[in-house]
Amino acid sequence: MSLLYVIDGYNVLNHPAFKENSPKTCRDNKLVLINLIKNNSLTGSARNLAFLIFDGFPNMEDKNNLAEDYGHIKLFFSRQITADEYIKRIAEKLKYGNNLIVVSDDRQIRDFINSLGSKAMGVGEFINIKAKKPAEDDPGSKQELNYMQIKKINEELKGLWLRE
Repeated sequence: MSLLYVIDGYNVLNHPAFKENSPKTCRDNKLVLINLIKNNSLTGSARNLAFLIFDGFPNMEDKNNLAEDYGHIKLFFSRQITADEYIKRIAEKLKYGNNLIVVSDDRQIRDFINSLGSKAMGVGEFINIKAKKPAEDDPGSKQELNYMQIKKINEELKGLWLRE
């Protein structure tokens, strides 16, 4: 059975890491979020479903987005109830058990989801924020050697190993 990710949309859109990594000039952050999920395979396999839940009613742009086919990603608007309540209802109704993963930083939602035997995940964990490691532990932060340094090291190694 595939996984179902139920994502508190505005919770993600308002997360500092999302704001830092999204284009400043974009008019529709919902599309940015959809592309982030698709391009980075945040839900794992394309067979896994993702429900993006947003508070309130869709506006005209949202209605156009609802008409688009985003593959395994579906947009929902909670209308008269809160997105949190909508997420709870989905979790109770679908009974996905441990195949349901809810993405929210709201502690009340996370506790409720865990009580159903499903998994709750924080927004940071979902969008894969990794804590900065100290520079000496981060291989990407090491300085590259230039040609002369490489040549000098190779000469020294030849002298040691080949007895030249």
